[in-house]
Amino acid sequence: MGFKIGQKVVCVDDVVNHPHVSWGEYPIHKGQIYVIRGICPNFHHPSQGVVSGVRLEGIHRPRTDCPYRKSRFRPLVETKTSIEIFRRMLVTEEKELEVVSR
Repeated sequence: MGFKIGQKVVCVDDVVNHPHVSWGEYPIHKGQIYVIRGICPNFHHPSQGVVSGVRLEGIHRPRTDCPYRKSRFRPLVETKTSIEIFRRMLVTEEKELEVVSR
């Protein structure tokens, strides 16, 4: 996954699987939206070796500000919702009502 700084992402994995990490040091939550402030392509994870990581805006982890594994996130897909389809449905229904009522 090619993340970039400033990109919005969604947390898909907030499970703590390292015995030395507490929730106080681990404030991400599944389903929450975050913005990437830094990318660490070769971070040495304590239990998983070298992984790609990201740092998130608004979260500065204690001690070393170590990144979160990229695999814990997916890009946020923002869709622009248009109500035009509903307007067309309304016009169609109004025309049908007009025909039926005659």
